[in-house]
Amino acid sequence: MDFSVSCTLVSQQFGALLLSLLLEAFMAVIVGYGWWGHPYTLAMIAIAATLITHPFVWFLFAAGEGYLNYGLRLVFIELLVVGVEAVAFHWGARYPLRRSVLLSLLTNSASLLVGKLIFQVFGCE
Repeated sequence: MDFSVSCTLVSQQFGALLLSLLLEAFMAVIVGYGWWGHPYTLAMIAIAATLITHPFVWFLFAAGEGYLNYGLRLVFIELLVVGVEAVAFHWGARYPLRRSVLLSLLTNSASLLVGKLIFQVFGCE
């Protein structure tokens, strides 16, 4: 079976962005709703934050290629994204900062893990 179309979609920015938007909005609603957040507000915050941070992730990954190995780039960039998106949840949902960091960490971890899983399943480079 030829998975080249799927690998191309996932490895492109648009495919990764779409995956991130869907997963992070879903996770924000599922996790944050239990913390008395309004589902629509949480989804919109997650979507807006992802739309802002996603292009920077791609840029920083490419820019850091000659300086840091993949693992270090991944950790540093994801920590930066978690911080920025935590501020968005803190301001937008009025969550305490610790709760905002946890929510951002959970939403971004889900997005990252599902993306990595798709790469493994479809054998993408």
